[in-house]
Amino acid sequence: MGFAAETNDVAVHAREKLEKKRVDMIAANRVGPDCGFDRETNALTVYWPGGGEAALGDGSKPMLARRLVELIAERYRAARPGAHSSTRAS
Repeated sequence: MGFAAETNDVAVHAREKLEKKRVDMIAANRVGPDCGFDRETNALTVYWPGGGEAALGDGSKPMLARRLVELIAERYRAARPGAHSSTRAS
């Protein structure tokens, strides 16, 4: 999982970083005077190889973090059909 904070052309720069960093997914957001680091809310889009992407929408940073973890788990399970949502032993 990689992260990209971009001031412009978010999708273009995020996809470049996805390839350069050789990660499975990259979460990207725009930063600037009206968005990003000094705010309680943000917007996030996740990209992966092959042209895939998912917009996680606008919201609080904790909410976006939960959505990101859910997306990572969903993509992990899709790539590994034998993976279960819970691996705890009883």
